[in-house]
Amino acid sequence: MDNHGLPQVPLALDARLVALPLGAYGISYDMSTRKTEDNPPRGWHARRAPAYIQLTKHLQNHGFQQRQYLDWLCQDIEAIKAYWAMIHLKRILPLGKFESTVKKRQDASHYIGRI
Repeated sequence: MDNHGLPQVPLALDARLVALPLGAYGISYDMSTRKTEDNPPRGWHARRAPAYIQLTKHLQNHGFQQRQYLDWLCQDIEAIKAYWAMIHLKRILPLGKFESTVKKRQDASHYIGRI
């Protein structure tokens, strides 16, 4: 993390993302219901809906459209912008919930091409 609370990204990763073509990039994720709803210390003792609402707003604000329940696609976006949209999902409140409940994800390196 830097002094502003933003994640540090390795320069090699940045260079690779910048080199990718403009196109359609997707973000897919799967959140664990148990880790969300179970009581501490194994879970957040929280409902899923507020997190999903925040995720939906965030991704829509970055130009992504929902393809399936947890699959999002953005047409004509730079790979680095799609990557940062994915990284900023960590800001979903409460902090730490998203990254501790995600079972799997595919990020901006998931280039789909022009559809």
